[in-house]
Amino acid sequence: MSELQINGTPIAKLRVVDLKNELDARGLSKSGKKDELIARLMSYMEVEEAPEEAEKAETAESEVIDKPEGTVDSEKEAVEAVKEQEDKLAKEAEVEQAKKEEERLAEKAKIEKEKQAMDEEKRLKEAKEEEERQRKIDEKKKAEEEFKLKEEENARKEKEEQKKLMLEEEEKQKKADKERKLKEEERKRKDEEERQRLKVEEQQIVEEKKKKDEERKRIKEKAEQKKMEESENQKKEEAEQKKMEDSERKLKAEEKEKMKADQRVKDEKASADRKLKWEKEQEERKVKDEKLKIEKEKQKEEEAKDKENADEDKPDANLEKAETDNGMNGKEDES
Repeated sequence: MSELQINGTPIAKLRVVDLKNELDARGLSKSGKKDELIARLMSYMEVEEAPEEAEKAETAESEVIDKPEGTVDSEKEAVEAVKEQEDKLAKEAEVEQAKKEEERLAEKAKIEKEKQAMDEEKRLKEAKEEEERQRKIDEKKKAEEEFKLKEEENARKEKEEQKKLMLEEEEKQKKADKERKLKEEERKRKDEEERQRLKVEEQQIVEEKKKKDEERKRIKEKAEQKKMEESENQKKEEAEQKKMEDSERKLKAEEKEKMKADQRVKDEKASADRKLKWEKEQEERKVKDEKLKIEKEKQKEEEAKDKENADEDKPDANLEKAETDNGMNGKEDES
């Protein structure tokens, strides 16, 4: 079985393409692995072609033997006929081998051309996929840069807003401190004026008392009999004067307390206004933060969705390779 040859080449050394060509020329199936193709071809040749070649050789020998042994010319003619038959068979074999070699080369060129076309198609497809992937990467990078710039702009605006609020708060604080200082100075000035007024009144009282003492002294000198009366009157006057002074001091103290109470009310109102404004600003800042957070989450969801779409659009490399191999095997089977 191993001695069978086709065009001088052992069947076991033939390529798969050549084996399929030989099987196709004999009307046999071309499917299966290389070992199966070799076994099928060798079985066919052992059964069909080997007996034909043996029959041809026996026919040629019988033609030589069947000729009469009468003359030498007849033997020469028989030998020449056998030789001519052998030459004819050899030429036919050479022509057949050349034809098969030409067909094999043509088939090989065809396969190479198809392979090159498939490689070129695959290369173009990969280039297109690479270009699409790069485009998506660039788009994603651009979106990230725009998002980053937007975040930086928002951060900058928020920082400027905070700075503005701080400056306004500082300005208000300075204004409030200035007003408080002015009020304190005004209060001190009024207290000083009040002290001066009380001092002047006290001096006036002292002078008046001094005058009264002198008057009493004169009265005492004038009439001693009226001493008791004057003494009683003096005591009464002193009591009234003291009562008057106490009343005046009480009124002044009440006025001071009222002024202090008014000042406290104003300070508390100013503090309450500042607190309400600060709470309002905090609430507005919280709303802004919530809006920014929602926008960021929405941006992340869009990016995730784009990524999922990109993953779904990306072709399966194993599936494409399997389809390519199936296509090549199908074309080989067809050849």
